[in-house]
Amino acid sequence: MRAGSLQKWPWATRLRELVRGVLPELLLSIALLPFVFVAPVNRWMGRRAFFCFVLAHIGFFPAGNTVGAHWQSVLVGLVSTLALTAIDYLVICCQVWIEHPNRIYSSPRSRGLGACAIFVLFFCTGYIWSRWPRLRTGMRVAMFVQTWALTGSLSEINVANFTNLYYPVLVTGVLSMLTLLVWPRSARGTFEGHLSRALGLAGTAIQQAAEDFEHELDVWRSREQSARGSQGRLGEPPALQKSGRILELRNAIDSALAEIHVALDAANFEVSWSRVPMSEQRALLPMLSSLRSWLGCGFGMQMPPSALETMLQERRGPDGRAQGPPTSDPSMDTLGARSVGADRGEASEEGNPSNEKAAESPGDEHDAGGTPGEKGATERAEQRGGCVREGTVGKDSVTEDGAPESANEPASPAAWELGPHDPALRQLHTELVQSITMLRAVHDTGCNAHISYDLDPISQKLLGTLHESRRNRQRDAQPCTALVAERRTALLAAVDEARQSLHALVMARGHLEGCAAPVGTPRGSATGTPEPGVRFAMLSGPSLFRTEMYATCAYSVSLIEVASSVEQALKSTEEIVAHLFAPRRKLYVPRFDWSRWFTSSGGMGMFQAGVGATSRTGVDMGDVEDPNTPGADAEQVTPEHASQIHRSIFDEAPRTDWYKTYAMGVARASHQQHQHRESPGIRPPFLKRVRGYASRAIHRVSRDRRMITVRIAVSQTLRGLRHSRHTRFSFKLAAGVLLLCVPALLNPEGRAWWNSQHGQWMVITYIWCLEASTGDSLRISLFRTLGTIMGALLGFVAFEVSRGEKYALATLVVVFDLFATLLRLYTPYPPIGAVMGLTTPIVALVPYLGMSQYSAPLVALVRGYMILLGISAALAMNLILWPYHARVKLMHALANTSIELQALYLSLARQMLYAGFLSTRQSHETFTVLEKSIAARLTRCRALLGMMRGEISLVPKPMHLLEQLVRRLENVADVLIGLRMCREHGLRTLRKKVVTDVSDMRGELVSAVLLELWIFGQSMLSRSRLPQLLPSSRRALSELTAALALRYGEVFPQDDGPASSSVAWMDSDATLRCIAPLRDRQTASTTELPAVGDAVPAPASGLEAEADSIVYLLSEHAHLAQLTISTDALLQLTRVLLGEMRFVGLPSLVSVD
Repeated sequence: MRAGSLQKWPWATRLRELVRGVLPELLLSIALLPFVFVAPVNRWMGRRAFFCFVLAHIGFFPAGNTVGAHWQSVLVGLVSTLALTAIDYLVICCQVWIEHPNRIYSSPRSRGLGACAIFVLFFCTGYIWSRWPRLRTGMRVAMFVQTWALTGSLSEINVANFTNLYYPVLVTGVLSMLTLLVWPRSARGTFEGHLSRALGLAGTAIQQAAEDFEHELDVWRSREQSARGSQGRLGEPPALQKSGRILELRNAIDSALAEIHVALDAANFEVSWSRVPMSEQRALLPMLSSLRSWLGCGFGMQMPPSALETMLQERRGPDGRAQGPPTSDPSMDTLGARSVGADRGEASEEGNPSNEKAAESPGDEHDAGGTPGEKGATERAEQRGGCVREGTVGKDSVTEDGAPESANEPASPAAWELGPHDPALRQLHTELVQSITMLRAVHDTGCNAHISYDLDPISQKLLGTLHESRRNRQRDAQPCTALVAERRTALLAAVDEARQSLHALVMARGHLEGCAAPVGTPRGSATGTPEPGVRFAMLSGPSLFRTEMYATCAYSVSLIEVASSVEQALKSTEEIVAHLFAPRRKLYVPRFDWSRWFTSSGGMGMFQAGVGATSRTGVDMGDVEDPNTPGADAEQVTPEHASQIHRSIFDEAPRTDWYKTYAMGVARASHQQHQHRESPGIRPPFLKRVRGYASRAIHRVSRDRRMITVRIAVSQTLRGLRHSRHTRFSFKLAAGVLLLCVPALLNPEGRAWWNSQHGQWMVITYIWCLEASTGDSLRISLFRTLGTIMGALLGFVAFEVSRGEKYALATLVVVFDLFATLLRLYTPYPPIGAVMGLTTPIVALVPYLGMSQYSAPLVALVRGYMILLGISAALAMNLILWPYHARVKLMHALANTSIELQALYLSLARQMLYAGFLSTRQSHETFTVLEKSIAARLTRCRALLGMMRGEISLVPKPMHLLEQLVRRLENVADVLIGLRMCREHGLRTLRKKVVTDVSDMRGELVSAVLLELWIFGQSMLSRSRLPQLLPSSRRALSELTAALALRYGEVFPQDDGPASSSVAWMDSDATLRCIAPLRDRQTASTTELPAVGDAVPAPASGLEAEADSIVYLLSEHAHLAQLTISTDALLQLTRVLLGEMRFVGLPSLVSVD
């Protein structure tokens, strides 16, 4: 049945996938039947032939794996089992030589050697199992064989002792490899399917972002008109917020990228036979990663607060505003208004007079600063959209409340609106969606997948030309590549159109060509009175630095940056189209990287339920060029300069080597403390002098620089081993196995119970059930207990129903194994199916083979309780020795994530202050490594949250609050990535104006954000309460925004304190520095400003570059606003979790007369 026809019947597709999933295990069970039920084959195999069915579930389970991953896993298992079995029998040979002619473990020497061998070998195999995921299957099979080999009762060594254990491993492994070839699954095919799904989600996400932004912007404008008509009772409307659908699509793309990462990890080690190499298909991944990052930034919309955060903000009230935004910046008042619950109207009522009241205040309030304002002294400047023309200082440019008069009247930029309604942005959005659809169509055509989605005319023409050319066996790819180039050209043209619209908007709102007085710098005398006759630019209310401008610029920049990455993907697609015209397929052999091979899982269990990755993770692009890498400017940087830039941006000490940095600091402090000085006075006795000389000699040797380095290295190694989770897990494994094997190490009389009950099954179950987390142990132990009971019952039923008849018993064993496979693959309870598949053949086949003196019911009971003992022992070991509590580890993971975020933001600040936003390839790679490390830590936090749900705790678990903490940390990470790309791509031309001239305020913002992240991390580590009042990053951002706005001739109302004098705002050094450049601007034009969409003249190159940088500056502000809101929310949630040290707002016990 063709894939296209299956699209019409979804049930047929599901049935097809179900059959494809269970078929390998079904065929393996059928292929293993002759080795148990055919007497000659059974005699050749040995008396432990039924181990094949057990190994089919323990180590060589073929269902749910790709061919390449399973073959590699089986080969590793066969080789490692062979090597470890050889070591086991070397130990047994020594025991036989010691005990000859008696059985082993008859004397203390033999038992001591056996105990040491058991502990050492299981410790080593356990460490390998925990340290290298690729070798886990091999180690599990090796430990299964090792248990039977080291706990047996042998008196001689022969070939049968080895073959009885190794033949079942060899036969099961080889047959499991062959069964996967019947209906093979490749990692490449899985990668291609997930990539197609991710491309479909990308187009849907861009469409949804445009719809959400259009809706939110319309809502904001209607609310802004209502606020304008409320005469100050209502503040500026809340900022735009992305919908839940955007969050769902972003999480879906995140999940698809994680699955792509798993499939690509396995495909990197597969041999493929295709026309298109994997390197060309990987070229589409940077585009998806870029889109995921910009979706995380919100496309100009903020992350909506949760119900808990909204409730916390409502509880804060007027006396809890210390963490809230300052009211000096209207935009900052509203950036978190939906979550903060305080608007400008409330602020004005609390302590700041409104503009009308300020205008009525008497003139003598301003005597300290200069002459009072005189209304109507000169004709007021004609306003045009909030920007006023030149005038004189003092009398008519400043109102009586100390703020510029135009700042008291809100700007009305309705004529210069830009949003999704704008034709240029609509065209860019349409070209983006159509380009991604073309990428998906070409990809699906190369994979021979069915195309069931709509295509635009160019994509339809491309696919028609491609199919016709391939049908006619034409080798000329030029017509198809020309169509892809046409799409690229259209996309670049749409980007240019969108940039022109943004430039026109910025120049219309900001008046870059004028809006300044010709001469003069405002300088006051010693008393604060301005010099007579000095004239300077009139200031306006905010028209650039407004909420809708932040959102619009961030949305537009997101579209432009995504379009840049899509354009790079289209360029790679031209190469893919050229490969599709190749005359024949090629054999692609991967380059083998042993370090990556050992540390990856290889795609094992890729198709099992609950195994697919659904969390955020970085995608390894290999040699693919990231469109966000530095361009030609970075290529011109010399290696020496690039090295200097890298050192100025990043810490010298590696983030993972913090203990070494700490130890070196302690050594320096100790060296200063132990400096010896000769004390004047009486000469000490001879022996005391000798002791002093010896002490100083030892001190010089031990404090030598090289010796200090050696001591620190040894200390670091020992500490790493002591705190390593791999070392702890291997010790728990080896200690538990040794304790359970104590009955096997007793004298022959004491071994009777072990031999009769086959205690090896208890040890094997313990090995299989030992988990890394306490919560996992409780949950999985319960599931495996249920699986043991079900497996014992089914095995008993199979033997009793068949009455020992081999054909009936074989059929029932296969049917029950199929049932266990379905539970393992397609339900949320794979442990039940795994243990059931292990227990059923043991209970059913042991009585049939006559290997037990018990009847079938007793075999079911004995094997069942032995397995239950192993499960209980694993659970007890996890709870007693180094218990791994997910709730404790989550606190450490949150703290470590905040440390990584501090390092990323600190590096961004250094790049801004010292490197001028310049990014070299070395610094870009370091940033990428740091961002992937943060993504991995957030993935760990999500995994620990899942583990924590399964833990049993007497203290209630605040799962919802912890989820909100992780969500906010994820938002901080996304915003920092977007902030880096925004700064590197658009702010270099404005560095002096937006960084150097306001470096002190930039430093305040950086310090406040770092302090909030540090306080959050340290609170998680120490679990201590937070102070009630802390420095606010949102207030620091508000001050920075006001300073930047002032540099562009815009002023925010001064409503955060008492009324200022008429010239007091000019006395500030920072204000003077901000206003000084305005004197060099030209006189404002009096022509009407054009609306967006009208024909506008092409701006000068300098003005166009400045307008483009302003767009990125406003987009940077949107990212910083999200950053400060998220860090503030982190502290608020931490206060709820850990408590608060309050000293404000408590009831007073002292009466005031």
